[in-house]
Amino acid sequence: MIKAILVSNANIVNVFGTRIFPDIIPNNKALPAISYTVNNITKEGSKDRETEIINIDATISVFAKTRTDCETYGGYVETIFNRIKGSYGSETVITTIHEGESWDYVEDQTKPGTTNIGFGVFVHTLNFLIKTK
Repeated sequence: MIKAILVSNANIVNVFGTRIFPDIIPNNKALPAISYTVNNITKEGSKDRETEIINIDATISVFAKTRTDCETYGGYVETIFNRIKGSYGSETVITTIHEGESWDYVEDQTKPGTTNIGFGVFVHTLNFLIKTK
């Protein structure tokens, strides 16, 4: 469902194409790329048990060669997941809540001269609570 939400947006498809992966970015993939992870799933029952709400704690990470690109593309993700509603695949999203974000810079250990800052990757990680039924 997370990938379905991401690929429903033209900006994401134009920038990332098929470089959207569950959990990790495979080795030797071009950047920019996105990974998404489901951290936890909990359920809320109602009194009548007819409607059960599923809470999905998710992390979406944007990887890019420059901080500027990372900020721009992370902004796309934040906009997409800003209190959306609708059907994606077989699930109906009730709402999404942006719960925070963080930044990192990861040195690429596969290239020579890794002490050179130019060989690293910027990472913008965004956390969301996705409520579905």
